[in-house]
Amino acid sequence: MEESRNADALLTVTLHGLMVIRFDEGQRLIEVGILQGIPGHEFEVVTSGHTIPDVKTYLGDAHKVWRLEVANIKMSSVREDAGLFYTGSFDRRNPKGNGSDYRWTTDLESDEFYGREIEMYSGMLNPIIHITSGTLSTQCQTFFLDKKQGSDSFQPFGYVAEIMAVTIPIREEEQAVMKVADTGREIFRFDYNSGTKFNVEINNLPPHHGDGMGHPSEATHFQNYYLLFPNHPSQRFEFKNDRETGEDPIYMCPTLKTPDPFICGSTFLGKRKTPLD
Repeated sequence: MEESRNADALLTVTLHGLMVIRFDEGQRLIEVGILQGIPGHEFEVVTSGHTIPDVKTYLGDAHKVWRLEVANIKMSSVREDAGLFYTGSFDRRNPKGNGSDYRWTTDLESDEFYGREIEMYSGMLNPIIHITSGTLSTQCQTFFLDKKQGSDSFQPFGYVAEIMAVTIPIREEEQAVMKVADTGREIFRFDYNSGTKFNVEINNLPPHHGDGMGHPSEATHFQNYYLLFPNHPSQRFEFKNDRETGEDPIYMCPTLKTPDPFICGSTFLGKRKTPLD
């Protein structure tokens, strides 16, 4: 008879705001780099509804890499099995498509944008979080968006991920820990508890995002990513809402219903071969 096993705990880490995501397939590692120094944006880490106080005290040029690991307590081993969630063909203009597919994100190196690995300035991402286990997916989406490049006219584009998420099972004798990589200083920890659901938010947002107190403008927060990339303005992409073209997606973010969205989601680099720095 097969021995029964207690139910996994589940840690869901949501990623919302100005940050760059990269997946290292060889190391099975998800990298999340927080874009710092953007006026009106605040970096925060929220665990089970409670903001970690003074989270910026963990930052520093020498301590910019954090690691979120799932470790087996008895074997002193770290699980390294991070991956991406996707299913079959993908249609960005289909409001009824699988809302969890990670490809709803804006991959600046995909054929939808530049179609190549793009040069990036170093030193502007802090912290850079290495997530060694779990599956990256889309949590929820924006309205239908139009896109343009430079002075071109806007053209229908489709739905975009506003919030991404990494779901991480925690099994018996395991614990999930986020810590500063070079010092081991612990930021948070979740110990296995059968069937328990843990939640962490990693945000880099305006302080009033989604509560009706923000001030939407014609330019989206997507333009802040060009602080990382040496692109001439004629090469830059921009978005705008187009609710007349497409219906609301099934997985639309609830905070986007009113007012107009900030379009303040993360972006992805699908062709970059070197780690974020």
